[in-house]
Amino acid sequence: MASKHKSISNEDYHKYFTLDELTKSEDKRCKRFFDEHGFIIINCRSALEPLLEKLRREIADLAKLLSPTLDPFDPSQIPSLNKLNFYKCLPLLKTVVQIINHSLLFTVASNLGHRFPCATKVSHCRVDSAFEPDHPFRMHQDAPYLIGSSNMLTIWIPLDEVSEQNGTLSLIPRSHLQGVRAIRPAGNTSAPISSKGILFDDTISEVEMDNRINISMSGGDMLVMSPYLLHASAYPTSAKGSTVRYTVISRISDLGDAKFLENGLPFGDSVSIFEDLESRCTHLLNYSNVRIGNVLNGAP
Repeated sequence: MASKHKSISNEDYHKYFTLDELTKSEDKRCKRFFDEHGFIIINCRSALEPLLEKLRREIADLAKLLSPTLDPFDPSQIPSLNKLNFYKCLPLLKTVVQIINHSLLFTVASNLGHRFPCATKVSHCRVDSAFEPDHPFRMHQDAPYLIGSSNMLTIWIPLDEVSEQNGTLSLIPRSHLQGVRAIRPAGNTSAPISSKGILFDDTISEVEMDNRINISMSGGDMLVMSPYLLHASAYPTSAKGSTVRYTVISRISDLGDAKFLENGLPFGDSVSIFEDLESRCTHLLNYSNVRIGNVLNGAP
């Protein structure tokens, strides 16, 4: 089914903007693209590649510390490494901390409208392998889980190339324009964490799902997303021949959001992120200025 909202081609959605275009363009083309489509890809390879190469070495050193025989760049060995708390250790690596607090990320946030960008408690580093089929996230929005300011940004930086063939993100352009969506917690505490409280598919229209795209990016590029943009993990259809996907993810909020300050800087965290989602949504809507779409269990 074709979308009446699709105004640019799939290829144009993969357009890379340069840092100069973001920071120096008088016509604010990057801000306009982001506001219209809910995301933007910025070419930051030259600025971030030295740190990403350092991170590759730290990942290898961490794996060697946990198990000298397991290779962190072999997707079939990631499940075994994660049983040794490899995944939990990744956000603690010093280079991950350097990347998520890099001045470049705050420059990006400022040029996309933040008055006073600040770090949050929910930045981290993911490792994804097609050999862990329970790990991908279904289609969701970040806002209800992570809270933060109403204009919070998710900045997604892959260590290496991502594509439909080796695993990436699937997203629905312009879906952020509908505001906060319905959330129906699964209520199954034994389910994989990625399935708890995620949007049921019936909250997303066929038209939107037909318009989803799989992002292609090089390592060191930066995908910046609105907290209301619908997105999901996109794993390769076959684990055979796939690669490991490491991604540094930074969430930046805006202390210049007056209602965010007035409400005591509500942030999600790794412990409570999936708890009491309905009250989280209500709280978010009380202080955010987003257009309300399909909120909680009712239509607008």
